[in-house]
Amino acid sequence: MFDLIQIYGNLFNIPNIYLKNMKEIIRKILNEEVSTQQDNYQRKMIEILKREGFDARTPYQKILNYLNDVMSIVGMDAFEMYQLFKDNVSTVSNNPLVRKDIKGRQMKTANIRARDLVVNRIPFKGSNTHAEYRNGAYVVFSYDWYPVFVYKDGQWFENEEGYSMSTKKQMSQMRPYNFDIIKTNKDKLWDIIRG
Repeated sequence: MFDLIQIYGNLFNIPNIYLKNMKEIIRKILNEEVSTQQDNYQRKMIEILKREGFDARTPYQKILNYLNDVMSIVGMDAFEMYQLFKDNVSTVSNNPLVRKDIKGRQMKTANIRARDLVVNRIPFKGSNTHAEYRNGAYVVFSYDWYPVFVYKDGQWFENEEGYSMSTKKQMSQMRPYNFDIIKTNKDKLWDIIRG
């Protein structure tokens, strides 16, 4: 699009300073349109969640399951929508939406309830477990250093080596269900994580 502006500028001998201003104006208009559409979409999603009976006291599992099963929103998109809903559920609809940075944020949960977060690929902090994104892969760790599950490029991978009895228990509590999981060793998991 901007090349077309340059062509017209050359064709009609328009100075580059005017072309630069024109490019900036077009960028601002496009950014504003995208922001407005995104804001309208997010407000509509908050209204749908309210209409479905969710409120600030609703457990995150119910909201995430609804977003996943009914709206087909998963992963960080579901996490972002959950946070947006939680932060704005009680605000008046014409007020600006509260937007908190979710990068590096994790849900706090018990390991026994972490499976839904694993399936939805949402970062979390459990009891000696956590999940985060690394190099485009969703990685579930035991004891902050031992990868137990990895999701990358549409495929789940599981560490076939149990480090300890407690790690094996954590794995059984968090194992993603209804998926084909490729079992591999710890070193191969690290290769997958590194990309």
